[in-house]
Amino acid sequence: ALAADPKHLPSLYRTGVLYAQAQKYPDAITVWNRYVKITDNDAVAWSNLAYCQELAGQPGKAEEAYRQGLARDPNSKPCRINYGLMLARPARE
Repeated sequence: ALAADPKHLPSLYRTGVLYAQAQKYPDAITVWNRYVKITDNDAVAWSNLAYCQELAGQPGKAEEAYRQGLARDPNSKPCRINYGLMLARPARE
C-alpha cells in the first residue's frame, strides 16, 4: 500500500507498529517521523514517535517528542499519559 501511496496513514501506522514489535527501532523511528510529518505534527503522532524512542532506549529524544506533542495539543491524552509514565520510571538519563 505504501508503494502505491506513500502517505497512506493506516499503512504507515501499522508499519511503525510492526517495526517496533520486531525491535527494528531505527526503521520504526523513521516511519514514525514520516507519520508525524504527514499528519502535520499531530500530537498523537508525536506520542507514537516518543514511545518508540523510549523502547529504543532514547529517553532524551522521547522526552523532546512528547514535549513537541504537548506543544501542539496540551490536552493530548496519549502524550500526557505516556510522558507522565516515562517521567515516573526510575531509570532515566
